[in-house]
Amino acid sequence: MSPSVRLPILLLLSALLAACASSPDYPKVPPLPGQDLNQIQALLNRAEEAAPEESARLRMDAARLMIAEQRLDEARTLAASLFPHQLNNENKARYALLQAELSLGRNNVLAFTWLDHPYLLAAEESDIRVSASALRARALHLTGNSAAAIDELMLALELVSADQRAAIEQQLWSTLLEMDLAELQQSRDYHNQPYLTAWIELAEILKKPASLASQLERINQWASSWPTHSGQEMLVEIEQIIRESAANQPKHIALLLPQSGNLQAAGDAIRDGFMAAYYSAAETGAELPTLSIYDSEQSTVTQLINQAINDGVEMLIGPLRKGQVDELAAQPLLPLPTLSLNYSSDPQVASEGLFQFGLAAEDEARQAARRGRQEGFDRALVLTPKTPRGTRIADAFAQEWVSHGGALVDQRQFTGENDYRQVVGSLLGIDQSRGRARRLANLIGESPVFEPRRRQDVDMAFIAASAEQGRILKPTFAFQYASQLPVFSTSSIYTGQTDAARDKDLDEIKFTSYSWLLADSHPLMKRIRAQWAQANGNYGRLYALGADAFLLYPRVRQMSRIEGIELDGATGTLRMSPQQRIVRELGWYQFKNGRPVHLEELPPLAAPVTESMDAMDTETEVQPGTVGGEPGSELSPAPGFAPVN
Repeated sequence: MSPSVRLPILLLLSALLAACASSPDYPKVPPLPGQDLNQIQALLNRAEEAAPEESARLRMDAARLMIAEQRLDEARTLAASLFPHQLNNENKARYALLQAELSLGRNNVLAFTWLDHPYLLAAEESDIRVSASALRARALHLTGNSAAAIDELMLALELVSADQRAAIEQQLWSTLLEMDLAELQQSRDYHNQPYLTAWIELAEILKKPASLASQLERINQWASSWPTHSGQEMLVEIEQIIRESAANQPKHIALLLPQSGNLQAAGDAIRDGFMAAYYSAAETGAELPTLSIYDSEQSTVTQLINQAINDGVEMLIGPLRKGQVDELAAQPLLPLPTLSLNYSSDPQVASEGLFQFGLAAEDEARQAARRGRQEGFDRALVLTPKTPRGTRIADAFAQEWVSHGGALVDQRQFTGENDYRQVVGSLLGIDQSRGRARRLANLIGESPVFEPRRRQDVDMAFIAASAEQGRILKPTFAFQYASQLPVFSTSSIYTGQTDAARDKDLDEIKFTSYSWLLADSHPLMKRIRAQWAQANGNYGRLYALGADAFLLYPRVRQMSRIEGIELDGATGTLRMSPQQRIVRELGWYQFKNGRPVHLEELPPLAAPVTESMDAMDTETEVQPGTVGGEPGSELSPAPGFAPVN
């Protein structure tokens, strides 16, 4: 083995074993199986001894395993060492497939372009065609076209070999779990294919709100209806998880809520929302646990837990105060499983037995950052209240915005004490504009004709404000020459009651909100709003929080063990993160003539990037390397550019 060949491999393997923390996260739709680094090393060792074509194929196999390990920088380095123009047609197709996989999540347009490369489309090898369909399905799902992704996977299943079938079916299953119920119904109607219908029915069992007993009954019905379906193998694990959840269902639960003090009204709303869901379930004949309610303001968290244990409680729901949730999160293991109604200060905390749920405005700020990037905006301003909560909201937006490649140009905070004009003017650069005019006047000795100009280096603003604050801030933006600057906000900008006359000042603001505030889309919330007048305003969110706590408490263990489950709740679409935090996704609305108008959903963003935006298209210029012959023209990602001979 020559030293000139060994050196770059040693360097590459050293980088491989260094656990590079700066590599971007690979998209999670759907997850790929992990691979042992020894397998990558073995492929590289074989490549050193192989003939050029075989060596190139082995290196491409190693690069794809690196991608599976989320080691994208190493995979790009290895891909850059190839000479695609000198490969045979089969390996040119494999090369296009590799570049598509490297592009996915960083530059999805480029990924689709590679997937449409003539050599890949003309490939006759079934494994290449199956891999191309599976990757195209991932790209389609990642960009919001789940129906087309299902089409690709159904095509792959027609071509797949027996040893590849399980992986494609797992991808099909993961994709279905991440679709909402309406999308599942559309796919069922469009395909009208028994095999796919069975998979969809299985996904619906997990996604539709139902008791565990009802889920088990439906699973037995599914097994009887589809006795030879390949989903039977997966059903064994699903049924075991649900049976374990049912066997461990608490027969006595307790709410830890403020029943006195300054949070009593909030605690009462959450309690009433939970009880409305509790009694609604009772009307269907569901078996319900005994329920206790403790005042979380009268004792410490430790005292409440001890009291609950002595009373025979088997699961806690609450507390609401963030400080109390922090106390729970600091414990490595809780004596009782707990669904908190707020989030701990550290988003990475994952205390065993603690499931966190709440109405975190930070979630909505992150969603606003993603929406802004989805709409193509690049440079943002941020304006939030001068409070600890306002700082958390600003930080959440900024982190999400930057992680998706946006630039945070400037940010300010307001007190709301007659400082709106000053703060907005400073944020928009009006003060600097006036300062330049004063300096010019001093220089020339007279006052020139002057109209202030706002800064021109931004294309959107994110504000966190109440409706009352927003009715002042939006006109202030217009007064400060920024009437055309797009503004995004959170659900707090809308009171929950249509007031076209007053909310006309909020026109054009885009914001997250709850569908049931604007339409009777949630039967339980419709009943709650009819019974409690305060549920029609800002307190409606807290009633919804209580209702969703009832929906979640029997399902949290199931959601933690089956990745991809999403539930349609009153507070949004609910899913669980690896840290056992319930993440909410709300719908988008925009004020038009003082009334909220629903906005269409946009394709989801790829996984956050940790590279500079300047590096987005590096795959289009593959540098000459050391494998496959002498340097020459590269294989172009776009058909018709630089033909490959």
